[in-house]
Parts: sequence; structure tokens; C-alpha cells
Amino acid sequence: MRVRSFTSGAEFLQQAEACLLAHEVENNLPLGIANQLRLYPERVQLPPYLATVEDGERVMAAAVMTPPARLVLAVTDSREALGALAADVQTFYMPLLGVTGPVPVGEWFAVAWQALTGETARQSMAERIYQLTRVLPPAGVPGAGRRAGRGDRELLIDWFAAFELEAFGSLAGDIMLRVDSFMQMSTRGVFLWEDGGRPVSMAGFGGYTPHGARVGPVYTPLDLRGHGYGSAITAHLSQNLLDSGRQFCCLYTNLANPTSNHIYQTIGYVPVCDVAELTFISAVSSPKGSPQ
Repeated sequence: MRVRSFTSGAEFLQQAEACLLAHEVENNLPLGIANQLRLYPERVQLPPYLATVEDGERVMAAAVMTPPARLVLAVTDSREALGALAADVQTFYMPLLGVTGPVPVGEWFAVAWQALTGETARQSMAERIYQLTRVLPPAGVPGAGRRAGRGDRELLIDWFAAFELEAFGSLAGDIMLRVDSFMQMSTRGVFLWEDGGRPVSMAGFGGYTPHGARVGPVYTPLDLRGHGYGSAITAHLSQNLLDSGRQFCCLYTNLANPTSNHIYQTIGYVPVCDVAELTFISAVSSPKGSPQ
């Protein structure tokens, strides 16, 4: 087996996309990150890590990383390939904050990483990927959805910050730049649900794959919860994405939050696979982050 590195999202996708598409929903994060790097290379602050592990002509494993975020792994059944990948990552970027990957791929990588570095891993979040191909809109929710515009920027900055603090306990980088990326990039956007003439909930999208898009973040202020606004805006956004030509939508949930897992299923999302987000214990502390 050999590890092959790439300097651009376009080169990586040319080699890895066919393999990744065999599990497009499960691999939505590496596909989406690589596509974003392909379309917007100027937005990268540090050199990304893009690699495949190949056995002859066959791609056995693939990974992407935009430092200092976690390494993101694609689906693989080869522990040997993950061992080769771990050795290559060690030469590229140290310290490594952690890894995100489908269960059990992330755990397999962590075992290989510990053998190389002595670092152990702890699970910082247990997640689940859901997929939707048909929306079941919630009934009886007052209000209507619309796409966010430039005049909503200050509100979105507040809500993105509130979402990240609640979900991850810290802010992942510059919130203003993150919001601007959702407003300016063709593969991202935010929709708002309004009731009584004011925004009451938001849902963003990004992570375009060849056939799908990833939904998130979804946020409703604490004092506005319990009215179905989050379900309504997620359903509205998901339908908009399907109407625009996406064949499916997907999203990540925190398995520690049974409410959100239930809500998404009521509007048509079905579970696909579990994902482990692992942090390496001796890695230099860095802000936790949502999917890149």
C-alpha cells in the first residue's frame, strides 16, 4: 500500500471521488470539504491535508483535514490502510487535535495513532448521520421561511455564536468570517423562519456532494423553542435543496440530544450511520469545531 498526497481539492477529488461516492452519504464530510477547497482555495489559511491510501489501482482509504480542525476519515474496511494513513499524518501535521470518522473507522485510526505516538483518544461527541429524500412538512407551525440576506448578518453572527457555544462549548474560529462564508459561497446559505414579522429560527446548509447537501447549523433561541420552528425551518430548507436539484439532504445529530434526533425523523430524515468524534488527550488544546 502507498499513501498519495494532494495539494488541491480538485486533484484529490479526481483520484478519490469514485471511491467516496460508493458511500456518498457516509462520506459527505470529506466530499464536501474537498469540494469547498476545489471551489474556494483562496479561503484556506493553512495548507490542507488531502490523502488517499492505494493498493495498486484501488483506493483503500481517504482523509482530509483543514488544520487545526480534526482529521476527517472516509469509510474503509482496511485497518492496514488506516495504519499507513496515521504514519503519513504524523509527518504532515503535529500535534493532531483528533479525528472524526464513521464507526468503527475513527476508533481504528485512533488505535493506530496511539501505537505511533502514545496518545490516547477520548470520545468528545457521539454523532449520527441522517439522510432525507422526501420531506414530511410539520403541520400547524405558524410563520414562513425565507432565505437570509445581507441585512440579517448581525443576527446570524449572534445565532451562530450561540449555536456553537451550546453545541460545542466554545467558538470555532472567527464567527464573522464563518457567517460571511455562508452568505457569499455558492455552496452554502442560511434560511430563516419568521413568525409575527421576526426571525425565530435558522437552518444553514453547505457541504455539497455530487448529489446531496449537508444541513446545519440549525438553531432556535431558547426562549422561542417548543413551537416547532426548528422543525419547520429544517423542513423548508430541505425541500428547497431538493427542489434545487439535490437528490438528498443529510445532517449530523448529537446522540446525547434525543429531542433533535426525534424531531429530524418526524420530517423525513432516516439514520444512516454513527460517527465518532475523538480527541487525542495529549494534543495541544484547540477549540472544538463543528463539521468543517
